[in-house]
Amino acid sequence: MFKYIKQSIILFFIIFPVSSLAVDLKSIDGIWQNESREKLYYSIFQDGNTLVIIDLPLLGFTGDVFKATYVGSIKDISTEKIIVNPISFPEVPISIVFHSDTEATIDSSGACPTCITIFPFGKLKKIFK
Repeated sequence: MFKYIKQSIILFFIIFPVSSLAVDLKSIDGIWQNESREKLYYSIFQDGNTLVIIDLPLLGFTGDVFKATYVGSIKDISTEKIIVNPISFPEVPISIVFHSDTEATIDSSGACPTCITIFPFGKLKKIFK
């Protein structure tokens, strides 16, 4: 009996950290702000299995929705980075990792080493739902 209780407790501590990593994508919709560059805002929302990111300052500067929009497919949010591609320049993808429903990190996908000078990467926080 004690053996089964011990195994159950060990199993709980093995499974618990894995299950706590999952993020509910239904709650990520909203306006997000770059923590290091506070004048940069993004609209992030999910439509089915598609993630859409709109760079709001770029949209205001260019007036072109396609130049400011990134689109990507959601596979498994708890284990993978989500790669999103800009509609105007699909060869320059970025990645986003959601740490919670209010925190994320946006980064280069590795396909474009010079993209860090073009796109302001860093930590994001949700400021409006």
